[in-house]
Amino acid sequence: EDNTHGRVEIYYDGQWGTVCDDWWDIEDANVVCRMLGFEDAFHYSCCAEYGEGSGPILQGVECTGAETNLADCQHNGYGHSCDHYQDVGVECTTPGEIRLVGGQDNTQGRVEIYYNGQWGTVCDDLWDIEEANVVCRMLGFEGASNYSCCSEYGEGSGPILLDDVQCNGTESNLADCQHNGYGMHDCAHHEDVGVECIPTVRLVGGEDDTHGRVEIYYNGQWGTVCDDWWDIEDANVVCRMLGFEGAFHYSCCAEYGEGSGPILQGVECTGEETNLADCQHNGYGHSCDHYQDVGVECTTPGEIRLVGGQDNTQGRVEIYYNGQWGTVCDDLWDIEEANVVCRMLGFEGASNYSCCSEYGEGSGPILLDDVQCNGTESNLADCQHNGYGMHDCAHHEDVGVECIPTVRLVGGEDDTHGRVEIYYNGQWGTVCDDWWDIEDANVVCRMLGFEGAFHYSCCAEYGEGSGPILQGVECTGEETNLADCQHNGYGHSCDHYQDVGVECTTPGKG
Repeated sequence: EDNTHGRVEIYYDGQWGTVCDDWWDIEDANVVCRMLGFEDAFHYSCCAEYGEGSGPILQGVECTGAETNLADCQHNGYGHSCDHYQDVGVECTTPGEIRLVGGQDNTQGRVEIYYNGQWGTVCDDLWDIEEANVVCRMLGFEGASNYSCCSEYGEGSGPILLDDVQCNGTESNLADCQHNGYGMHDCAHHEDVGVECIPTVRLVGGEDDTHGRVEIYYNGQWGTVCDDWWDIEDANVVCRMLGFEGAFHYSCCAEYGEGSGPILQGVECTGEETNLADCQHNGYGHSCDHYQDVGVECTTPGEIRLVGGQDNTQGRVEIYYNGQWGTVCDDLWDIEEANVVCRMLGFEGASNYSCCSEYGEGSGPILLDDVQCNGTESNLADCQHNGYGMHDCAHHEDVGVECIPTVRLVGGEDDTHGRVEIYYNGQWGTVCDDWWDIEDANVVCRMLGFEGAFHYSCCAEYGEGSGPILQGVECTGEETNLADCQHNGYGHSCDHYQDVGVECTTPGKG
């Protein structure tokens, strides 16, 4: 997309080749970036993040970071022990590059600039909306909605690089504004400045910031996008604008409700764009209506899912990395790793684990091998492993898990309805019907993967259960887990003749 980042290619023996990701790290990336005239590297990548190249592959590169040429680093020469799915990439940084730190999302935070090999802050002397506008435009936003002094987003730890900054608001880089010179200041970090930028895109109507109706800031107001030609490539662009890896799902037909304002029509992206405005489109018009508003569901690195099982508690383990779903090899796989997977998915833990593609062979890349967890990690990526894409496996070794569910329906004719039972402290119990209503039932049904509840019941309609009884449940209906609702804990003021039930609904029912 520009000359600051991409797949690393080296000219060798009359042709362009690539570099293998074995041992590749920030020091190696620094050397590449300095060869290209940049300060150094901001990020490095493995696993053909920028696509697979062709030609010879340089292997086993290990730099100290002080070299002036990649050829001066230790390496194993050109060979065949690597493949192009291991091609490395870099993202180089330039003087004056800028970032926001400490905010709730990528639109706000403490202003930090990159200079002379390190990130530093800006002092709040003379800081106002003009300077904030320049910062926000550098980051791709329309401008600033607010600015702040006095380390509102926390104190930085690097050098204070700029002081007495004065912009007229038209500059393309903060470094082009008047200032005292890099490092010239009479400030402390309690004076670090911050900004709040006007986002160009947002998601509305979802339960969290990963999904919702797509809204675009245009001509001073928020509008929506028409679903004509809308597909996963367009959704990928939106999600990357919001700082996510890409899109897991896209939707039409106002799945997240109808918006208001102008409607962007006929969007067609290749998926490589950095902004939806860069995609082909037909502009804002009136040939669409808001019942056609699009939505997306974005995914983050390390997101996980189970595939091929009989229900949502079991299946082949697949993780999301570098824009695609892949599998995990069964070398060293056991109950500790399975526990981490299941807890990531909101379950108590794992009741079983499997090797040897018990739930079928995957079709994407094999992303992790030799995974070793102690069982306390919050994400499988935090466990020891060989690195993404580093493996000596085939898909017949894909792992699976069986998770301990936290909720189930018992006593109904099928899995859509029955008595609500919750797994608690090693046993299954029930829920008391005091305060039980449709909002509580909706939460249960969504936990089970349904759209919501069609009906709720009291008085042990599906028979009396046994075990502990959760009492006084009151949900708003927005929660993702019954445990997040207000309740009075487990006790003895209710009896099992008060056990609640639900009837869940699926698309098209009701």
